[in-house]
Amino acid sequence: MGADRRIRRKESAWRGKGRPPHESSFSRAFAEFAGAKLAERAHEALVKAHLGAELIGHISRDGTAIEAREQPLKRAPPSSTVTDASIGFN
Repeated sequence: MGADRRIRRKESAWRGKGRPPHESSFSRAFAEFAGAKLAERAHEALVKAHLGAELIGHISRDGTAIEAREQPLKRAPPSSTVTDASIGFN
């Protein structure tokens, strides 16, 4: 929890200047945010506050295009083959 106080102190120091912090200062503060897992803890607190033990279900669908024909190909008419019935032999 000590990291939280340091982060708040750095954040409040930046507010009064009217300009963003130097890149190195921002980088160090960001490293502290990441090390303290601030985003994960904030997300967890929001979920607990608003959803509690409620379960959320969802469906994931893949939108990848699959190459295929829109309609099936028409079959060619059967080839004329000589059968016994066509010759007249019954």
